[in-house]
Amino acid sequence: MIIYRRSTLCYYLRRRLWMAAFLLLWAPCAPAIQFESKEAFTTGEADVLDDEYWVYAKSTDLAGHISDDLFLLTATTSVLSGQFESELWCISGMLLTLSGTVSNDARLMGRTVEVTGHIGSALMAGGSAVHVTREAEINKDVILVGEELIFEGTTLDGRLFMAGNKVTLSGKIARSVRLIAKDIVVMPGTVIEGDLVYTCEKELILGDKVVLNGELKRKEMSEAIPTTTPTQNWARSVALQVYFCAAAGLVGLVWLGVFPRFSNRSVNCIRQSALRSAMFGLLTLLGLPAVCSFIAVTVVGLPLAGVLMALYLLGIYVGKIMAAFALGTIATRLKNATRMSQSVTALFVGLLLLYGGELIPIIGPYISFGAVIVGLGAAITVIFTGRTLGLQAPEEPPELPALSEQ
Repeated sequence: MIIYRRSTLCYYLRRRLWMAAFLLLWAPCAPAIQFESKEAFTTGEADVLDDEYWVYAKSTDLAGHISDDLFLLTATTSVLSGQFESELWCISGMLLTLSGTVSNDARLMGRTVEVTGHIGSALMAGGSAVHVTREAEINKDVILVGEELIFEGTTLDGRLFMAGNKVTLSGKIARSVRLIAKDIVVMPGTVIEGDLVYTCEKELILGDKVVLNGELKRKEMSEAIPTTTPTQNWARSVALQVYFCAAAGLVGLVWLGVFPRFSNRSVNCIRQSALRSAMFGLLTLLGLPAVCSFIAVTVVGLPLAGVLMALYLLGIYVGKIMAAFALGTIATRLKNATRMSQSVTALFVGLLLLYGGELIPIIGPYISFGAVIVGLGAAITVIFTGRTLGLQAPEEPPELPALSEQ
């Protein structure tokens, strides 16, 4: 069994837990976030919403002033004619109309999206049909993705990217344009200050009334999608694994310092019975999402389901780190760690072995999955039993009787 002495790092982290309590006490002073669920979410022209809002509604009609970020999920139609001082996110099941003013970025998605207002930063919109009308003005870049796309607006200082089945371009674009579609139409009167790069089965021929101050370039689909060599793919995979390994190492250091007993017992569970830990981990990995889905059906249980899912994801990540820690103790033949430096060495050796093993073709994903279920199962065992599997921790030796003075 691995036993820690109180090291400087453990002492420091434990004594600083009061900071977390202090932050929790001051949490009510932080900017408020309002969560709303309504049949219809509406505001009049004189209404002002100062807080950040996350809203689910069957229909939305906003004509007021919204000062903070707004996140909308609407089942049917969304009519946005107000003033939005911060970021706007909206997903609508049917029609989404934006005729108001957005001071920051706007991200829109719906079956049919129509933009006629002014956007102070960038616009990103997607749907079956997306139409940016002549009245629309966008200060920065515009990204449109969908089946049928029409752009007739103006970009004051931004580029335009459109990818869909049928693309129709008009209006005035301050910089370059990138089009990817099966059918591309550039209307007379269109003004493009930069280059026009397109990818289409047919060759694009511009009319005399189209103003293009840059170059007209055609790219094949193979050129539009960048290709990489096997060596580049391998180098990218190694770089990502190094990053993930370093991130896991930082989390592991904090976890070992704050929860040394939990870490010890999790490692002991893995070393004593890895197969049993894997069984419990697999049951948790498959069963807990189903339980959360069942709880989330009721409105009352929705917050509980969210908390359980957050703990579920944390358990997966920490479980993988604990599996790497156990692997490191085996690789370094560490049975009794009396210093924090020994445990840190075992942790990083295990992480290097685990994340390095994930790079092995074919069996790499199985190594990662095995580490997750073993570590998660060990963590669940420690949480619900408070001890390791099978073996008990050794009892403290009895104190020696005091020697009497002669």
